Formats: sequence, C-alpha cells, structure tokens
Amino acid sequence: MSEGSSTYRSPSKDTAAPLAVQLLTDDYFWDICDENSPFGNDDGADFFASYAKAAKSVNEPDGIVFLANTFEGWGLDASILDELAAPESSVAGSAEPSPQSDFSVPTGFPGVLPGAVDLEAIAAMLQGSGMGMNPAVMKTLAAELNTGNLQAKMRDNAVIALAFAQLVLFGNVDPAVADCAIAAIKFQQADAQTSRWASPEERAGRLKQWQAIMESFLDK
Repeated sequence: MSEGSSTYRSPSKDTAAPLAVQLLTDDYFWDICDENSPFGNDDGADFFASYAKAAKSVNEPDGIVFLANTFEGWGLDASILDELAAPESSVAGSAEPSPQSDFSVPTGFPGVLPGAVDLEAIAAMLQGSGMGMNPAVMKTLAAELNTGNLQAKMRDNAVIALAFAQLVLFGNVDPAVADCAIAAIKFQQADAQTSRWASPEERAGRLKQWQAIMESFLDK
C-alpha cells in the first residue's frame, strides 16, 4: 500500500490519499453525521478514529488483526469474523445473520445472558443515566441481542469502516479486508436490513456502490 494521511477523528478530502478522493466522489462518504455512510454509524466512526490513531504509530496496521483486537475490546468474540468467510451463496442468500450461540454482550448491559435479555436491567441502566426508556426501542434491542443480530451489525459496520479507512489513509485496500467488506455489505443488502432505513432504495444503492469499490481491490 502507498502512504497517505487523514485527520484523527474523521476522514477529510484535504488529507486523504488521492485515490480515495478519486473514488469517493459523493459527499456522504466524508460525512460522519450521515448514518448511511461507512463512517457515519457509531461503530464505523469509533473504528476509523482508533485505526487512524494506530496508523500514526504503526505503519499500515494489519487490518484483520486490528479487527480481532477491536472486537475483543468491544466484548465480541473474534470468531464472528469466520462468518464473513462463508461461501458467497450463503452470504448473499441470508435474510438475517445466523444467531451466535456464544454471543458476548458488550460491557455496560447488565443482567444479559445469551438468549435471555433482562429488559428491566437495561431500562434501569438507561433511566439511571438520564436517557429514559422507549419500550419500542427496548423490544427491538432485546430481539437483536437474543438473535445475535446486534453482534453481526457491529461486526459488519466495523469491517466496512476498516476497508474504507484503509482506502482513505493509505490509498489502497488489503484484498483480504476488501473480501470481508464485500461479505459484510452483502449481509446488509438483505431486505431485513435495508427495510429498516427511511429510504431502503437509497441504502441499497449505496451498498451496491460500496461493493463495486471494494471489488476493484480484489486480486491486486
């Protein structure tokens, strides 16, 4: 990979690698407030910031190793990366990521065990922090925790962020990382994922755009 640079907290066209500026022509790519962008969700923004910081002290940190270490810090099992190595047909045909029997809930969610979410404990935690409790949100969160969907979302967001972070920082993407990102994108292309967006069509279109960009880095 060739060298490049970027700001610590967010990607910037002014300091990004030239190829990134050439490929990421839409403004939303650089908007960390747009959730429908590689760095706009919390997982993606956090991952970019930590990866960019690591790149300042270690030239081009190994992406897959950095992912595994990040997942460990998030309380996720690094083995969830294995699902991204599944045959393409199984990824593309999955309406939902498969449940994870060994799901480990990130620190901060008390009283949660695999397959059994304690809504009252989570509600108490949120109320104690002044965030309040929205029953509909709690129900969705419980369903996602119990099926492993939340873990899969965090994984996919981080993998996609890693791939685009490498492009922004170094002007290239490790083919192994690009391959994982494509698998993550295909998981999110499932109707069960895109239908949660205010504009499923826009979401699907952007995911297709991301996939095309990542495919350009395979076998290089």
